[in-house]
Amino acid sequence: MPIFWPGRSYYYNGPLSPQLLEEIGVSQIDVLEVDMAETGVKELRQTLLQALERPFGTHRLLWLHQAEQASEVIQNTLLKLLEEPPKALIIVLNAARIDSFLPTIRSRLHRVDAAALPSSHAKPLASSPAELERQLRAVKDRSVLTNLFAGELEQTKARFLSLPSPVLRQRLELLERSINRLRHNVNQKLVIDGFLLRFFPESGKE
Repeated sequence: MPIFWPGRSYYYNGPLSPQLLEEIGVSQIDVLEVDMAETGVKELRQTLLQALERPFGTHRLLWLHQAEQASEVIQNTLLKLLEEPPKALIIVLNAARIDSFLPTIRSRLHRVDAAALPSSHAKPLASSPAELERQLRAVKDRSVLTNLFAGELEQTKARFLSLPSPVLRQRLELLERSINRLRHNVNQKLVIDGFLLRFFPESGKE
């Protein structure tokens, strides 16, 4: 089931990533991004006109970064589009808090919580030390890494409940500790280094 459906508007508190675009089924060429903390009414109107154009693929994504910082004037400029989104357009207001929006905006948004996404939307961790290191080093966004670990945590819990083992217990503890460290703004490289040292303790690096 898709995370976002065309013809609708959403509030979402997670990052825009290649994995998310793949789940939505939108190619990069059909993505329009706007920083709502910096855009003015004129620039926003121009982008909204672009959003109404026919997509190159099946549908287009309008991703509005830092939407909680949009002024009342900017939010009212968005209102008409949110009331009647084109059938081929997905609109996402990416923000830390939904209560920052006007009531007329909130009433038109479908909420998708990044933390509540099913684990099927999370890419599994690689199965060898070398591949895992390459996978984790390639992640630059803290939120993406946190969600990656969270998805693995859900899958590991399910495996542990069906067949408990000391190795799975250690991995559960490691995943929980790594997520907490990321959420407390510990240096991301240090978190990855510690995770790699302990995830495959029996084999070490390849």
